[in-house]
Amino acid sequence: ASGGGLYLHYNYVVALLNDLFGIQARGGCACAGPYGQLLLGIDEALSERFDEALKRTAQEVLRPGFVRVGVHFTMSEAEIDLVARAVEWVADNGWRLLPAYSFDTDTGEWRHRLASPQLDRLWLSAVAPPMLRPSGLQELESSLAPKKTPAPDDVFAAADEAVRTAFKGDSPIPLQSTRSPLLDRNYAKLMWFATPSDAAATLRAEQSTPALAEDGAVFSGEGAPRPEQPVFTVKRWGKGGDDESTVEPGTPPAPAEEPGTGDADWEATMGEWGCDAEDAEDLAAPATFNYLSSALHPEIPKTLRKSVGEAVADFGMIKDGDRLLVGLSGGKDSLTMLHILLDLQRRAKVKFEVAAATVNPETPEYNPGPLIDYMKALGVRYHFLCKPLIEMAKKHLDPKKPSICSFCARMKRGMLYSCMRKEGYNVLCLGQHLDDFAESLLMSAFHNGSLRTMKANYSVEAHDLRVARPLVYVRERVMAQFSTENKLPIIQDNCPACFAAPKERHRIKLVLAQQEFEHPNLFWSLQKAMKPLMSINHADRSRGWFEAGPEEEEETPLQTSGGACDNGMCGLGSDGAMGVGSDDVMVSMAPAVDAATDLAA
Repeated sequence: ASGGGLYLHYNYVVALLNDLFGIQARGGCACAGPYGQLLLGIDEALSERFDEALKRTAQEVLRPGFVRVGVHFTMSEAEIDLVARAVEWVADNGWRLLPAYSFDTDTGEWRHRLASPQLDRLWLSAVAPPMLRPSGLQELESSLAPKKTPAPDDVFAAADEAVRTAFKGDSPIPLQSTRSPLLDRNYAKLMWFATPSDAAATLRAEQSTPALAEDGAVFSGEGAPRPEQPVFTVKRWGKGGDDESTVEPGTPPAPAEEPGTGDADWEATMGEWGCDAEDAEDLAAPATFNYLSSALHPEIPKTLRKSVGEAVADFGMIKDGDRLLVGLSGGKDSLTMLHILLDLQRRAKVKFEVAAATVNPETPEYNPGPLIDYMKALGVRYHFLCKPLIEMAKKHLDPKKPSICSFCARMKRGMLYSCMRKEGYNVLCLGQHLDDFAESLLMSAFHNGSLRTMKANYSVEAHDLRVARPLVYVRERVMAQFSTENKLPIIQDNCPACFAAPKERHRIKLVLAQQEFEHPNLFWSLQKAMKPLMSINHADRSRGWFEAGPEEEEETPLQTSGGACDNGMCGLGSDGAMGVGSDDVMVSMAPAVDAATDLAA
């Protein structure tokens, strides 16, 4: 990019160094964030734009970064020279092999299009000690193991040959079929790397200088022009340590649309749990709205409406006369669900009510206060429930089951159930989506040895309330795109106990993303496989729908010594809020009393 144009993605460079030269490198950003941003020429404003894009889209491939190649004092001069020449070769010629690779938008990984995990697998028999007697199984495994290819005498000549034969040899990779995974068009201006489609178009035109592809989709939807230059420019330092490059300023945000107006009949309640005086003033104060029209009246895509409608019909989630309470955390999932339900309310033949409730745990990391004005603008009846849950956990947590996440989930669910019983609601709508269901299934199988996941629609133990999850057929990326396109006012949830550092659920998410890269229909298959588990419509353990010990919960967290749920196994979805954890007897029977008293009892 020193001569203009977009950069090569750092993970692509890492893959190329490994595949062509056997050089192990690392790609990504630095732990020392400010120093990494300084090297990349990213100022604070641009950093915030990238941060927003990553939070809203979960497309890790957009994250800026660089390649890290290390040298060691034991390396010879010849080895160091080989590493330097390999880096230089990739800088000059690496773009020519781009069409032979593809990338995963969620993980940012790049992989050769012809690569297969089966070909890369190393069998245990390959490293068996020679004194072990060979067996038929060992011979079979050995026949399936990858055959070792001797290293070429001249790795650079071999790399040049790879460029010449990759698309014209005996088994060429067809340039015409080169496609790039689609990226979020709302962040098109942040696009900083060239895609396989760009290089394929250049090679088909037999040009020697790389250029952007004029055809072929790069972003989802239409109307997103490709930037010809990266939004940042890597600094180049002179011998005296002076910066010799110019950092291009970030693109200013789009102008705001006309403010929205709310419903004059809007009603909000503080709930019996109570909140502090400042929250009470927010609910009582006159509303002054400044939301985009798309955030107040978003257009629901037909495919999204259809997915939710099918789930509602399949599981019987909404009946005539139902009074729905949406568990609203302010994340992309719960906000999207609220707008879909409001849309269905206007279109459906059955009549039902929609209200919303938020549990404020009164932690500095999570402030749902802005939702008060937003619910006023939407005209949705709103319940704002407050309790210092983390402080309560410190005093009342059971030392035998020291999971802050489980405690918080139970308390949130109990507060929501109590609000429903007091205000006359009968259906609690939670925002878990298909990705959450699949992740819960794998975590339950991996860690608890059972095939279980969340239920789509079920009655609590007391049989007076139901819990429904209308997004059960919807992928997480759909909510991310919807919330971004309509500029929904997302509230970031960063609980100090659960969300400061994603652990097991995040790891499972990456596992699924990698498998989906190999098997595009993965989530369709998982949805079909989970249908019987989703369809369980009760929380009555006496009916023997699974074998459990006396204290086992439906979404049992892993008990660790750290106090918090270190492995992320508390049933919390990616939206991360509204007590979406265990559907256990204690929670479903929670009476409308003070939380601390209830827990102590």
